[in-house]
Amino acid sequence: MHSKGVCHRDLKPRNILLTKGDGGVKITDFNVSKWFRRLNDELVTMTTHTGTMAFSAPETLLSGGYTYSNI
Repeated sequence: MHSKGVCHRDLKPRNILLTKGDGGVKITDFNVSKWFRRLNDELVTMTTHTGTMAFSAPETLLSGGYTYSNI
């Protein structure tokens, strides 16, 4: 996702699906995801505290903002 410029912001066990047979992994529930790169490759600082609190990275709650590189 990060290579495509997307920050999921609610990654938790319920949003990770395993496929039968080949053991593939699927990520679901992108309703609070956000693009973190602008067209000129500038990083967007996110400040919204979203997602499931129990699975949130502490850095997103303690800092004044976050990008994909510090979560």
